[in-house]
Amino acid sequence: MTDPELSLNYPSKVEKTKYDLIIIGGGASGVSAATRMSEREDLEVLLVNAGLPIGGTCVNVGCVPSKILLEMANDYYYSQFPHYNSILGKCACISDVDYTKSVEEKDQMVEELRRKNYKIPLVSMPNVMVINGFAKFRNNHEIEVNDQIYSANKFLISTGSRPRIPAIDGLDKISYLTSTDALSLSELPESLIIIGAGPTGLELTQMFHHFGSDVKLFEAEDQILPGNEKVIADELYKALQEEEIPIYLRSKILQVEQNSDQIEVTCQINSERKTFLTDHILITTGIRPNTEKLNLTAAGVEINEKGYIITDEHLRTTNSNIYAAGDVVGNSVLETTAAREGYLAAGYLYFDETATINYDFIPRAVFTSPNLAVVGLTEQEAIEKYENIESKTIEYTRIPKAVALKETSGKIKMVINSDSRKIVGIHMTAHNAAEFATQASMILKYGLTIDDVIDTVYVFPTMSEGLKKVAQAFIRDVSKMACCVE
Repeated sequence: MTDPELSLNYPSKVEKTKYDLIIIGGGASGVSAATRMSEREDLEVLLVNAGLPIGGTCVNVGCVPSKILLEMANDYYYSQFPHYNSILGKCACISDVDYTKSVEEKDQMVEELRRKNYKIPLVSMPNVMVINGFAKFRNNHEIEVNDQIYSANKFLISTGSRPRIPAIDGLDKISYLTSTDALSLSELPESLIIIGAGPTGLELTQMFHHFGSDVKLFEAEDQILPGNEKVIADELYKALQEEEIPIYLRSKILQVEQNSDQIEVTCQINSERKTFLTDHILITTGIRPNTEKLNLTAAGVEINEKGYIITDEHLRTTNSNIYAAGDVVGNSVLETTAAREGYLAAGYLYFDETATINYDFIPRAVFTSPNLAVVGLTEQEAIEKYENIESKTIEYTRIPKAVALKETSGKIKMVINSDSRKIVGIHMTAHNAAEFATQASMILKYGLTIDDVIDTVYVFPTMSEGLKKVAQAFIRDVSKMACCVE
């Protein structure tokens, strides 16, 4: 049962106006910083939140709601296509999905997670006050929120990001969707064109396809997930193609126009001009930081050409009393990174923290089926950093657990420094790869070599054995190796 006190909106003003620290932004980085500051009850903190409810992008309109709907869609879709021959023909119980109820259930789950992970913890912090409102700097020690002036010795900016909208002819004259809008649709779109094959675009493409929408995905580059290892991204592309999801690479959207009750999309695919009709357009072409309304110039805080706040390795801005963390910095736009940065920023401000973040060790994942998971350097990045490098790639057809599950779509690539034999990059497309991406991160963080991984006894059979098998590929022909070789 929801605590009535926690259901109330935070006030727009409070009487106290002077604080030790003001945190601007109530997402993962801001709440993480507040949590650490709660250890110092002698210090008073004001957290200012605006736009999204407390918790920011991840819990409200990002990774949490999208993963809930993805799992619902997967349950519905894959139950119609059993992997095993002995089960074929025994799924007549499958009925049409009630998408409206799916969204309602998602909203209930999001609210409960918001309550448990953000509202209850904040209420338990006696030295942290939370208010709702947009903050704007008046100078380097004062902000204005809802016509009230608040001052502080130090500031932390954690205002997050929002979807970036590309310049497409006619886009400003039609109604289009962002990922935030798409996750809140009350009815399932009959047809949908998604622009941008990054992590968000891929997840939403497969989600809506699994629910039953007619989805088409467009990407300007020559592969999905540009910037990732092509052999791994191509393996995911192949898996999506097997589900008959239309994906148009090397495509440029030239114009969009409202045509009666549908949207006409004109694009160039390779050198051919084509036109498509759709009910909705969903833009998933990246993010931009929320910095424009902060009046950062008044505070002496500089931004780069993309609008991200410039910081040093300790998250200090060009004003030594103002720090920044999370998406607004742009080091690694992940909820986990934002939370870590917020925690460390509070440490730099008031706890004599000295640790820094090595962003090469932070794992990231795309929660399609199969997953794509990455940690560390690509082969090209490793070539630019080290004198001698080597890489090996194996298919998941060689992993017994993948064969047992009939989930053999996948590859794993490992990149090493040949001189030290240390592993510097691990790239995977595989069933549940996100679940063992953290193990890959630990391998890099603690500087393990291929020999360390080979000498580790893994649980058999597991999908994570791919990590050991690809390490073994550096010293033997794994195609001629018994599965039980340790």
